[in-house]
Amino acid sequence: MQRKHYEDSIAALKINQSPVVNPVADSVAKIVPQKDTSGFNKALNGSEQLTTVENELMKIVFSNKGAQPKAVT
Repeated sequence: MQRKHYEDSIAALKINQSPVVNPVADSVAKIVPQKDTSGFNKALNGSEQLTTVENELMKIVFSNKGAQPKAVT
């Protein structure tokens, strides 16, 4: 009995579904080219370099891996 109720519910959903077409979204998707993200592999596998920024009050050392601060003095 419960199985029949489940199958009837699924069938009713399939009947009521209609494909949603958004012409604006479709045209934008066709205009925007796909971007190649393979260039990020070099950044991920490259060597870490540190950059120091300092003034009279503080010194901050940044990493080129996500520009994360490594040290603050």
